[in-house]
Amino acid sequence: MQVAKWVNSLALRFPAQLVAALGLKEGEEVELHLVGERQFQVNKKPESADLLARLRQLTPEIHTSRGSDKKHVMQHTKPAYNN
Repeated sequence: MQVAKWVNSLALRFPAQLVAALGLKEGEEVELHLVGERQFQVNKKPESADLLARLRQLTPEIHTSRGSDKKHVMQHTKPAYNN
């Protein structure tokens, strides 16, 4: 890969095989992580829908549209502070 100047920044062009392996499309964001003195790792940045799906797996679904649900939530949650 060659590093190229792009206005005041530097840019990398990913080879087609890497683009295909990551499922990248133009305009999507990636994250680069330094993993060694002269090495980095490329990760496709998760989309909002993916992050929301992960969050839903970790937290129970709470509906607060009805009064009885609000009462249930209040009974089963800890206060943020003690009086």
